[in-house]
Order: sequence, then structure tokens, then C-alpha cells
Amino acid sequence: MKCICHLACSKACECLPRRCEDLAHNVFNFVHGSDKRISQLAVFQILLEVQVHAILRPAQTRWLSLLAVVNRLLEQWQPLLLFFTDQWMALRLNAAEAIYQELTNPFTKMFYHFLAYVFPKVVTFNSYFQSESVVLTSLDEKMRKTFKELLEVYMKRDYVARTKLSEIQPNREDEFLPLENMYFGVEVMKDLQKEEIFKNAIELTDFSVRCRAFMAKLCQGVQDRYAFDDPLLSSIKLLAPQEALSVKTRGTVPSLVPLCELVPRCKPDARPSNT
Repeated sequence: MKCICHLACSKACECLPRRCEDLAHNVFNFVHGSDKRISQLAVFQILLEVQVHAILRPAQTRWLSLLAVVNRLLEQWQPLLLFFTDQWMALRLNAAEAIYQELTNPFTKMFYHFLAYVFPKVVTFNSYFQSESVVLTSLDEKMRKTFKELLEVYMKRDYVARTKLSEIQPNREDEFLPLENMYFGVEVMKDLQKEEIFKNAIELTDFSVRCRAFMAKLCQGVQDRYAFDDPLLSSIKLLAPQEALSVKTRGTVPSLVPLCELVPRCKPDARPSNT
């Protein structure tokens, strides 16, 4: 089974402005490979009492590292802003000016805050797929919980609760939450209180619509790749020791018969013995 969230998230990112990805690449390419620029950036990091951390290189194929890239840029946002202000005004570099414009764009930073909220939900499950431990028995439960959390970001909770996960329509617009009721994390909520954000209705609507489209495409991708209605996937949990050996309320031990019925070749030969 391929990493479901990895594939779904890579498609969902197409809903976000290209400038968000370009900023991560441009900042790294501008600073990386120049000891002089690295030392100049360090001056601003020290001045603002921010950890002197290196700028990380984004890699589309490694989502575990992409979260680190987003968090690192947010951590270094103010030192980077001062650094690129200096680079643009002192040296008049076009590349520095383009980066400066994005760093001063409050909506670009808000998109990064959105990613910092959503990516951990994806990355946590992504790392679950890469675990060296036996996680197959808890896979279905983990998948269902994660999928519901993603859906409830932008869809009505009662619709998610009353509908089978295999029958949910992630793009069903009449079950979307109003744009103003969607929750994209604490930092985004703080951004929404800023006057420069609140007064720019067109950009704010575009932000909300894009983030909702991201979530819808992510959830559709997960649903397309994972069979929530597969009885075998939901029955594998019976093999977990804590499940197989637990005593239920009636004092009986759970039976493996339902699982064996789904995988008949695993059952012992039922033919009569000659002895």
C-alpha cells in the first residue's frame, strides 16, 4: 500500500498560489552557497534573538521535510525580512526585491500558517506508513480518525458524523462550512484579527476558497486511495494482541472467525482426518 497522504497532499498543493512554493525555493537558492550571505543573515538572526538556523531546501517528494521547511521559514520570517530589505535597498538586486515583496505580503505568510496547521496532520500519518513497527492492526482506525479530522476542517460536522466515510462526498458544496466558520489553526485566527487582512476582502476570500479547495482535494485523494468500505481492512484489528485477548462486557473473548471468513485460505483444512 503506497503512502496515501503523500500522494493526496501533493495534488492538493496545486490549489495554493504558486508563489508559496516559489518563495521557499527562492529564499534557499539566494542564501545557499554563499558564505557571505549566510553570515549577513546570521547578523539579523542574532539581532532579533532568533536561533541561527540554516534555511532548509524544499523537496516536493519528501513531505516529512516539507513541514520542516515551512516551520523554518516561519521561524526565520523576521530575520529574512530584514536581510532581504537590506539586500534589495543596498544592492538593488531584482531577485532580492521579488523575495522581499512576498515576505511583506501578509497573505503569503498566512498561507504558510495554514500549511503549518495542516501538514502535521498529514505528516504524522505519513510517518505512520514508514514505521518499522507492526502497525497494520491499527491502520484502519488511524486512517478513519485522520480522515474525519481533515473533513471537519471545512465540512459540517453533522454531515461527517452521520455519513459513512466511503459515501462522503468531499466536494459536496452544500455541506461545506461557511468560509468564515472554517478553522485553519491558531496562527491563522490571529492573522484574521489584523486590520490589513480584515480590510482586504478580495484577498481574504481568495485565501479561504483556496484553502478549502486544498482540503477538499486532499480528502478526495485520500478517499480515492483508501477503501473505507473494505471489511478486511476494518477486521484486521482483531489480530492486535490487546484486541484478541481482551474480555468484552459479556466475558467472552473476541472471535477471529469474522476475519477468517474474509480470508478463507488462512483457515485450516476442514476435511475429515483419516485418523
